[in-house]
Amino acid sequence: MLTIMLEYVMAKWNLRYFLIACVIVIAIETIVILLRTKPFMMFPGNPSSILQKGWEGDLMLPSCRYTNEDRKASEVFLSCYVFIAVIVRPDGFENRNLVRDTWYKYFTNDHPLTELRFFLGTYGLSDSLLQDLHHEQKRHNDLVMLEGLLDSYHNLTRKTVMVMKWTSQHVNFTYYLKCDDDSYPFLDPIIGELQERTLTTRLYWGYFFINLRVRGHGKNQDPLWFLTETYTPFAIGGSYILSRDLIKVIAGFEQCLHLYPNEDTSIGLWLAPFQLERKHDYRFCRNSQPCPHNTLIFLGRSRKEMLSLFHFSH
Repeated sequence: MLTIMLEYVMAKWNLRYFLIACVIVIAIETIVILLRTKPFMMFPGNPSSILQKGWEGDLMLPSCRYTNEDRKASEVFLSCYVFIAVIVRPDGFENRNLVRDTWYKYFTNDHPLTELRFFLGTYGLSDSLLQDLHHEQKRHNDLVMLEGLLDSYHNLTRKTVMVMKWTSQHVNFTYYLKCDDDSYPFLDPIIGELQERTLTTRLYWGYFFINLRVRGHGKNQDPLWFLTETYTPFAIGGSYILSRDLIKVIAGFEQCLHLYPNEDTSIGLWLAPFQLERKHDYRFCRNSQPCPHNTLIFLGRSRKEMLSLFHFSH
């Protein structure tokens, strides 16, 4: 009788361990299945589109983090209050000379507060054009030639980011003034207003567009824009002013940014999450509207108009 009872207890005990083992095996298999399918559970939808966004192979996000370029202090060789970045084409010799001979001609002698550089891409340029650019650089020392950049209209957003990154690495500045080579700024009143500000941070100053519908056709069409039917507020790209901290943010995250075709709408989007002063100013005057007597920057002007503005103001 005792033997029968012992055999019964052992059978029950083995059954309990057997059931526990089954539960453990099922739990482990379930966890393995969940881990294998995690990307598709997090992002339901078409698996192929998910893989194209980075789930295939190593996930891209870990490398997408802010980099503090201030550590490269040894590379800083310019120091100024306002750094002026003029965006030009490689073959725009006449436009660069026009800037040198008009609105920036006398200003630099009276105001050591500014530094100006012309930015252009050099990828794919002919040997003769490169030689001309090196002669121009030897004479004026105000060109920044961005290697590896194909300088084209459709590459303008990438060029803008490269300019900001170069500026953040090589210039000690407080404010950044971006100009196209057909813009005519009056630097005295601009600097005067900047110096009146209490804070020197979080400034985004220009002529803003609000609730502009996404461009669906023409030279400025934005086929890659998928967020909203209208753009986030942005300052027109001909000329705008940013404080140093905002340049540092864009330059620091440059590997992570989605480069939309239009650089001005891209900047508006990149800065949209931040608490900052978006200073809309009608004195950044477009060529399609009447300009006030106290205009700060004339945008989109012809060579003749720029010469007239220079002679009128001097």
